[in-house]
Amino acid sequence: DPDSQPNSGTEDGQDDTGGVMLNGQSADLSLRKDVDNASPNVGDVVNYTIKITNAGPSIATNVEVKDNLPTGIEFVSGADFIKVNNVLTATIPSVKVAETIILSYQAKVLAPTANSQPLIANSYRNVAQITKSDQFDPDSQPNTGTEDGQDDTDDASVNPQMADLSLKKAIIGATDLKVGSNVTYQITAFNAGPSLATNIEIKDILPDGLSLVSAGATSVGDFTNNAGTLTASIPSISAGNFKTLSFVAKITKAGNIINAAEISKADQFDIDSKAGNGTNNNEDDRSEVSTIGRSADLSLTKSVSDTLVNPNQPVTYTIEVRNAGPD
Repeated sequence: DPDSQPNSGTEDGQDDTGGVMLNGQSADLSLRKDVDNASPNVGDVVNYTIKITNAGPSIATNVEVKDNLPTGIEFVSGADFIKVNNVLTATIPSVKVAETIILSYQAKVLAPTANSQPLIANSYRNVAQITKSDQFDPDSQPNTGTEDGQDDTDDASVNPQMADLSLKKAIIGATDLKVGSNVTYQITAFNAGPSLATNIEIKDILPDGLSLVSAGATSVGDFTNNAGTLTASIPSISAGNFKTLSFVAKITKAGNIINAAEISKADQFDIDSKAGNGTNNNEDDRSEVSTIGRSADLSLTKSVSDTLVNPNQPVTYTIEVRNAGPD
């Protein structure tokens, strides 16, 4: 060959070699997930945000993001996603270099069940990942799972507040009293946690046979009174602590008098009882005690053996005392 030499290399400028430049596209995509309230109450709606960032060097096209909803998180709304079963899918036509696309949706925090995570770890973990993209990603691979440690997946955990409240009611002093006596009731609310319990309400409806010592009073002890319904409000009880309340009532009839109280409200979810569902159950947020009102209906009659007698003549007086009960 008069003007080139075979196999002399590709960089010698001879006309027996040639090449083309392949500018391969790559887009370094990363994902970050956040939630606006990591410690909501059961029933609250939280907002999840997912940020997709492209570090380049190429524009990313046809990017797909999936989010698997865990048990305990219920989708409410979100225009960026399509929901099929418990999987949310979002499609992003393109993400420019150095651009961040923000996706969002709202979800409701449900009460724990026997199959949900909070019974074990008190947490709902929600994970999202990039599942598709047209371009090569130098440090992650789409749809390889959420536990591979790559930067195209991230999670956000919600720890629903739960406070295991229980209630105990007791009578201070004797429980066997005569009608007309005062009896002191003591109610103790305990929080086994794990969260701080807030805005706790306790109700005690006085049964027939009890009346408040201060008849017509709007408050008695730690309670307010509304026609025999006593209500106490406790701002908060921290985990592992308790609050004790009391009031005094008068026994107005004989017999066994059962007085029950319950926790009627609380901000936090209770795993083994439901506030305000009445006292006719075996839940630990209600308690009752009995007191016995004693009464005996005594009567007396007196008679004499003779009403017309001579001086110094003996007479016999008879006095009879009868008990009509019930004691």
